[in-house]
Amino acid sequence: MEYSENVVQSYFVRIHPDERQDNMFSLCTHFFEYADDDGRIELRVPSKLSFGSLHKGYRRSEGNPLPFLTNFGEPFLFGERGGAVAIRLELAEV
Repeated sequence: MEYSENVVQSYFVRIHPDERQDNMFSLCTHFFEYADDDGRIELRVPSKLSFGSLHKGYRRSEGNPLPFLTNFGEPFLFGERGGAVAIRLELAEV
């Protein structure tokens, strides 16, 4: 499914196995503020990214198209390609 470049905003999420845990949950984030006075604990928020840019980068690095979740009826896409998916903002923020 093709989407207009840099128009559709999404979050990038990945679940992958980790040696110390059963699964590791990754989300692209950016700095929001410090939680302590020493500036040692960062609070971060999810980054809103264009699906077009995410798709290009993922396809280049993984060799596969990036699944794009646009409704609640598509959860199978999440595990289809190593647990990586772009989630449309409106769906993730419900």
